[in-house]
Amino acid sequence: MRNIVTSIAAALALLSCTVAEPVPAGGGGTAAVRLEIGAGTRSSISAPEDAISSLELYFYLDGVLVPGLTVSMGGCTGNSQTVEVSLGVGREYRVAAFANCSPSEAPQTFDALAGLRYSCDGIGAWGGGLPMAGLKSITVTYPAEPVQIQLTRLAARLNLGIDTSGLEHGGIVFNSVKVRQMNRVCPFFGQGAAAAAPDVCDGDIATAADILNLNASGGGEWVVPFYLLENMQGNLLAGNTDPDLKTPDAVSAAGGDPSLCTYLEIVGVYTDRSGFLKGEPFTTRFYLGRDAVSNFDVARNCRYNICLKMSDKGCLRSDWKIESNLDDRRRLKFTETSVSVEAPAQGTVTLNTNLSYADGDYRYTISGDTAFFDFIPGESGFTIKPRADITARKTVTITAVTWDGAISTSCRVRGNPDPSRLIEIIDWDGELYVGQKKPFLLRDPSGRSLEGRVVVLPNNPCLTAEGSGGNWVLSGHFAGYDAMDLMLDGVVITHPRVAVLSPQLAFPSDQIVLPMDGSPVDIGPFFYRNDGTKIEYSEFDPELFASSLAFTLTRNCQGNYAGRRWTSSSTQGNVAVELEDSGIGYQTYTCRLVRLSNRGLTIGENYDFSGGNVPIERLTATVNFSNTGAGSDTAELCVCDPFGSSRSLGSAGTNAGSASNHTVTFNSSAPFIVDGSSPANAYGTAAQDPEHYSILFPSRYAVSVTMLYGTYGSAAQPPRSFLFRPAMTNAVSGESYESLYTYSATFNVTSN
Repeated sequence: MRNIVTSIAAALALLSCTVAEPVPAGGGGTAAVRLEIGAGTRSSISAPEDAISSLELYFYLDGVLVPGLTVSMGGCTGNSQTVEVSLGVGREYRVAAFANCSPSEAPQTFDALAGLRYSCDGIGAWGGGLPMAGLKSITVTYPAEPVQIQLTRLAARLNLGIDTSGLEHGGIVFNSVKVRQMNRVCPFFGQGAAAAAPDVCDGDIATAADILNLNASGGGEWVVPFYLLENMQGNLLAGNTDPDLKTPDAVSAAGGDPSLCTYLEIVGVYTDRSGFLKGEPFTTRFYLGRDAVSNFDVARNCRYNICLKMSDKGCLRSDWKIESNLDDRRRLKFTETSVSVEAPAQGTVTLNTNLSYADGDYRYTISGDTAFFDFIPGESGFTIKPRADITARKTVTITAVTWDGAISTSCRVRGNPDPSRLIEIIDWDGELYVGQKKPFLLRDPSGRSLEGRVVVLPNNPCLTAEGSGGNWVLSGHFAGYDAMDLMLDGVVITHPRVAVLSPQLAFPSDQIVLPMDGSPVDIGPFFYRNDGTKIEYSEFDPELFASSLAFTLTRNCQGNYAGRRWTSSSTQGNVAVELEDSGIGYQTYTCRLVRLSNRGLTIGENYDFSGGNVPIERLTATVNFSNTGAGSDTAELCVCDPFGSSRSLGSAGTNAGSASNHTVTFNSSAPFIVDGSSPANAYGTAAQDPEHYSILFPSRYAVSVTMLYGTYGSAAQPPRSFLFRPAMTNAVSGESYESLYTYSATFNVTSN
């Protein structure tokens, strides 16, 4: 509900003074002055708002009352009065006029008028007219001209219209409208405001005829006037913008006194269209003021036009502004909370209610697998039918709710497929990757053959299906989603969903180390699933792979990819690297280092290992078909010092992955002591005993020494140690790279 309050200040009974000619020179004495005093039928006040039934005039000369000039008139009629008095020419008089009211005593001085107040206990004394007062200064001239005195009503006028055209679900019958907390004490001259609880009382009320007319007019065209004394309470809710917060609690919170503010109270009975929801009594209240949100002023002699617009949901509130006092006897409930219906039959969801669906007393909402059901709503519930393509365990929830949302009821409906139309999908996870073929297997639970009865029809070209009966194969061509049509005996019975996903092309590492011994390294590139696991090439179909995932590999050793001493680079790759197709039917590659040095320079001159791995070439793999979403990837080929901090000897622990090394050699810097402790018993590298020895690097960080003895056998004395300098030989070029460091080895001699 929204209240619209407008304050219009109007000068009611506005009369002006006519200035006479000055008295001729030498004149004197008195002059007869005619005073014209002036200030339609309405609510509970029978007199017209401009009516004058009594009149009192007080004249003040030099600020003092002139008793002989006081005028007191009763039994007046009409909305103006004329009074003739004799006043001294050239003298200035001040006149105080009171209509339809009288001071208890005539103020003896003009200044005493400021403290003069009008009081009442309601509007019972206003039958003869509204209380009015006015002041006028008169300078008498000769000949005298009529002087007009303006009276000002101490009361304001409130014009109320009530618009009920917005009520779509019910109606209101009004039985009373009252002005509450009207100010009862008001200065005749000045500004009035109730200051304490005794200063307020009930005010004007609507007549029986007004109530009849309010109930007969729904668009707010009938306007009821109310009169009430001035009550200037001010902006108690400064900054407020919400009409719903113009309440007693808000006034109290702001430091004001809500018991001093004038408000309008309307009482009636609200009934919704069904007749089972009733608000009795229905009471609405709102504070008066210049606006609907912050001001509480009721100013004298002003007119306030208010149109109160009613809405159904507004009538159901429960607070100070609206007390609905609802008696809700509406009934709305499904007889069952769960219903099961089997295709092709139809079922009924029954509703127990005393409300009308056609009249909008309630509405339905449906959620869930709605695409698999047909619905027909009615006054007593729903008729529901599963569609022919429904699959097992499809459900919907039907909810009926009253127009105001206060009452709701739900029923869950499960639709079961026609057993003769049921097909099971076997071992299907709903996805495959581009380039793959996956079986799509079907089975009739009843054991009947599907041959010649089933058709699988993809709707998206990212997917194709081939097969018959219960055996089908799905092929993924590019990334996308599809809800296929699965037809049985010419009828679509379900829509299996398929996701064709993009595999991601990538090298096994961003930096691939090639061992200096020339061992081959499998560099891929490979395709990976969304979870990061590798898809083996055997999982792709060769034809689909060629048409959707084939990629191009490019090599580049320009810039910093040629070693520190090399003087040339190429977009065709580094000449020191040999790239070969793996020969497994797909485009995967192996790389190996076919020479260690170039242009006659030594290894140390070509490669600076002080900073770690040395990049020698960049590889880029790009899938030829952009719609697959497989993308591209790059990797660096590099070498490193096999005997330095990285110890990349080509064993299983290297970045390359699977290369092995068997060509590490060594040069000893001292003889081996293999028999006794005397240097005379030492054997060097050319010794015939032991028969032979070998040094292996089983991992990147370990050294293994093996000795086989001849003559001395187990007579050798452990433990013993020696120093050696290892070297690595490239199996392709025969070049060797000797370590810059000397290593020590300690070993025990054991007998075999």
